[in-house]
Amino acid sequence: MREGVKVTHASVARRMGVKVGSVTQDLNEKYPVGQSAAERWAKFLDMEPWDIHPGIKKPAVTNEKLMRTTIREVLDAADTMEADIDAETIGMIASKIYVDCEKNEIYDVERIREKARTAIMFTTNK
Repeated sequence: MREGVKVTHASVARRMGVKVGSVTQDLNEKYPVGQSAAERWAKFLDMEPWDIHPGIKKPAVTNEKLMRTTIREVLDAADTMEADIDAETIGMIASKIYVDCEKNEIYDVERIREKARTAIMFTTNK
């Protein structure tokens, strides 16, 4: 993995939509830009810092409504099926269902409920 990317006159000019000659300051042509410099340049260039530096990760966004629905349905399924499951297992099931629903864009409560019941059924011996 690279430690940084080179910010050159040409790359800044491209981002700003101006000619290379109009960018007059030395913009670290010889050395890679670190994360803090990438964050400053991102503000200057009106970009996101993870677009400049590969070491900066894009923040994850949690769909709070989907997370609440998933947890509620897993808890309801465990209660309905009278499953003897600890909190850690319930959290693991809810997390896996959440990731699957987020990835496949499933937001229907019935489908989430079905996934929760199936997961509880395979987790318990009942």
